[in-house]
This record gives sequence, structure tokens and C-alpha cells, in this order.
Amino acid sequence: FRQHILQRKTSAIIVCIVIWTAVTLELVPMFTFIIVPEANKTECLDYASSGEAHSNLIYSLCLTLAGFIIPSSVMIFFYYKTAALLKHLQKENINTVKIEK
Repeated sequence: FRQHILQRKTSAIIVCIVIWTAVTLELVPMFTFIIVPEANKTECLDYASSGEAHSNLIYSLCLTLAGFIIPSSVMIFFYYKTAALLKHLQKENINTVKIEK
């Protein structure tokens, strides 16, 4: 397992860069929904209450799917696979341990 491609430093750096790029690209459209107020006015720019409601809803649902549901599902899947592998390795160790008398 130690020689797996994802356990190398360069792979970790590449994965981090890909994740940061994906998150940044997911958030860029949010800036198009925010309407800047007129000059000489101070307003709190709020994403949820600015722009067109239908566009915000579609974007928000896509963001929830791509930014939460899919990553959570992937994490749960790999947690399950890790637990199954550890359980399998534990059974192998129990079966191969020799009892000394």
C-alpha cells in the first residue's frame, strides 16, 4: 500500500490544487448575482437576497450538490471501503497468528 500513487507528495499537491481550483470555479458565479449599490450608499451585500431568485436557487442547488452531497458521498464510500479493508486484514491476522504452547 505504501507505493500507491496517491500516497506520494506530488500527488497530494496536485490533488490539493485541483480541489482549490474546483472550489474557486464553483464560487465565481456568485459574484455575478451580487448587485452593487449606487455610489454614496452603504449597504450590506448579501448573496441570498441579491439578484434574480430563480437563478440563485438553481446555482445554490448545484453548489449544494457539487460542494456538499457529492463530496460527502465519496467520503462515506471510502470510509466504508477502509473499514471493510481493516476488518478483512484483522480476520487475516487472526487466522495466521499461531498460538504457542
